[in-house]
Amino acid sequence: MKSYTIGREETCNIVIPDASQMVSRLHATLTLDGSKMTITDSSSNGTYINGIRIAPGTPVPVTRKDVVSFAQVAELDWKQIPNPAKKTLWITLVVIVVLAAAGCGGWFFLQERKAKQEQADAAALAASQALAAQVDTLKSQVEKAFKAVESLKTSLAATKEECARKPENKLEKVNQLLAQVDEKIKGLDSEALQKSLDVVTQSLEDGAERTTQRADDLAALIGTFNTGLEAARTQLDEARNLLSNIPDKVGAIKAKPAKAEVDPEPQAEPEQKQDSRVF
Repeated sequence: MKSYTIGREETCNIVIPDASQMVSRLHATLTLDGSKMTITDSSSNGTYINGIRIAPGTPVPVTRKDVVSFAQVAELDWKQIPNPAKKTLWITLVVIVVLAAAGCGGWFFLQERKAKQEQADAAALAASQALAAQVDTLKSQVEKAFKAVESLKTSLAATKEECARKPENKLEKVNQLLAQVDEKIKGLDSEALQKSLDVVTQSLEDGAERTTQRADDLAALIGTFNTGLEAARTQLDEARNLLSNIPDKVGAIKAKPAKAEVDPEPQAEPEQKQDSRVF
């Protein structure tokens, strides 16, 4: 509750200058109680509300729309009386503006966060798709590596069979190369390659964080495997080239000139002796 004294006295809250001195030193008191207001007259010449004099000493309800005059020589300037409703309105407007700003800020924040999340999701999807494509490529490379090993083994077996048709004293270098090829093939760990591929495939299905690293490790393992495979293939090709210049055993025999068969001289038939007998 707030009270405002009104009159000519300088100590009043609202001072009304009046040279005629019709306005009393303490003419009236205006009381504010929340949104309600009352005015109490304490003057000699009266207080009027909308032209009607109110009883002295009795609080009378009043609003800002009413015309309040003192001794009918001065009117109350409502601007001098604080307006709680206006203050409340301003507070409400400020609160609304703040909330609106906060809401807009929150909306923009959420939109930005949503956009960043969408970008992150898109990047994650792209990375996942790229990783899946990499794993598919690794599967194909492993399959090709296995086929290449089987093909190399077949070629090695065929070369060894071909060696059996060559003179043994000509095969020293060839046999050395074939032995080295054999060792290199044994050193190709196909089982480790398959296990690594299985681990990568399962890791991709599980969405494990280490899938990328495992895929890179498999790629390196395939590279090492192919390097050994290529070295073995190169030595096998060298052995086959040497072998192609060695004639077969059968071919060597056929190449020897056959001994000419000499027909025996025909023996002269024995001369028939003339029978000297006279018949």
